[in-house]
Amino acid sequence: MKFTPASVEGEHVVLTGPITGTVTLDDGTVVDVSAPVIGVDTPEQADEVAHLIGLRYADEGHPDVPQGFTYNAPKGAKAPKTAKTAKKKG
Repeated sequence: MKFTPASVEGEHVVLTGPITGTVTLDDGTVVDVSAPVIGVDTPEQADEVAHLIGLRYADEGHPDVPQGFTYNAPKGAKAPKTAKTAKKKG
């Protein structure tokens, strides 16, 4: 999947890296961080999501992925509602 800022719903883009699952913000909002790029509504949410991802990496370890990492959605999964697949040109 290829994502561009214009193809991600939300005002603020967060690059999540190779992580799956969710994080829960202080206000109780649950954010799915499985896609490599997600959109959130405010800069404060973007900061909090990035911080929570960092905490998960610190607790769980950062996945050891090879160069040229490609996101592969789990079998049968659809693109998250927070992201849309960009159309190829040509």
